[in-house]
Amino acid sequence: MNAHRFLAASLILLGACGDDDGALDAATDGALDAAEDTSFDVSTDVASDVSTDASDGAIDVAPDGEPDAGPEMRSAFALTGHLARVMLTCDGGETWVWNRSSDDDARCWDMLGGSGPECDHHVESNNGVAFGEGKVLFTLGWGEDPAGEHGLFEFDPLSGEHTRVQAGTFNGIDYGAGMWISGSREACVASGDLSFRCLEPFHYRPVRHAFFADLESGPLYGIVADDFEIVVTGDGENFHRDSGSCDAGSISRGIGGGETVLIYSSRDDRGCRSNDRGETWMPFSFGVDLASNLVWDGEAFVGWTADNQRVRSADGTLWAGEPLETPGVQFQHVARSADGTLLGVTSIWAQYYEGARLYRSNDGLSWEQPSGAAAVNGHPIRAIASGMVPAAACASR
Repeated sequence: MNAHRFLAASLILLGACGDDDGALDAATDGALDAAEDTSFDVSTDVASDVSTDASDGAIDVAPDGEPDAGPEMRSAFALTGHLARVMLTCDGGETWVWNRSSDDDARCWDMLGGSGPECDHHVESNNGVAFGEGKVLFTLGWGEDPAGEHGLFEFDPLSGEHTRVQAGTFNGIDYGAGMWISGSREACVASGDLSFRCLEPFHYRPVRHAFFADLESGPLYGIVADDFEIVVTGDGENFHRDSGSCDAGSISRGIGGGETVLIYSSRDDRGCRSNDRGETWMPFSFGVDLASNLVWDGEAFVGWTADNQRVRSADGTLWAGEPLETPGVQFQHVARSADGTLLGVTSIWAQYYEGARLYRSNDGLSWEQPSGAAAVNGHPIRAIASGMVPAAACASR
């Protein structure tokens, strides 16, 4: 692993607090009043599609007049964690193109006899990662930010370096259909050129997750905060807000598939679902405590429980549980690639560093540890995502 250069900026932002196992609590002195209206418009110059300007990724024309197909792309997984940790694999965890942090020798919370910071509240605390248009974006920073160092960062899979593209304290990042979505004390959207536009603050609680859902009725983007504060948009201009209409747990996440959107707790047995693009919500129960995030496999929502089961539901109403064929496996972070490969990470309090685990599966029931599984034994992994990177990055060192 190599150390990287961390970029600082001058913008001073407020943060929030978290608990010992990585859950982030609201700052009592940072709560902002919610807007009275449940929907509002922002300037129509927020781009919901990729810019057609040549500098923003328009198709280049080769000298012979034929369109340039662009670089060859390959599927990859990115894992991100505290102390600016970034891992990138193009072969499902067999080998790692990158596995680096700002300080490989530090130990969060003085674990394993080392010395290190309280990593949940740190300028290099991570709370999300996503792929889009060959780019990899992740968040850094939570808690107080006196020097204005927090933000959204772009990771360069060719060089292994990262650069801040937006200042602020963010939790969650996702991409789909030409638009990025993230959340601070407000929803932030950007087109492919990464020019983020953050809206007027409206949350009482800190954002926990941002998600993109490729629904049958069209794309939907959302951010989720504590106590079921949720904002959704289909175009990055018009937003609908719901506050407290359903109890989905304090640490909530969002996902969509088919024509269903789910808001759920990855530490509990319950959630809420919507079949009208987030206009109304109904409660549901997994029947058992969930341990992981959910993924959409093209036909159903899939998750993994604290008691070694896979749960599955087509629409979030009825969940069918099935014991895993691999005993003793419990995931916190799972991602699914376009070809159906699943990568799952165990990285929880008291199981960081030497206790971290990495598994791979094609069906979510039978799991194996890839050759490079031991590489996750390091700073806490906080997020995982799958997407496409330039093929040249997969051989980069």
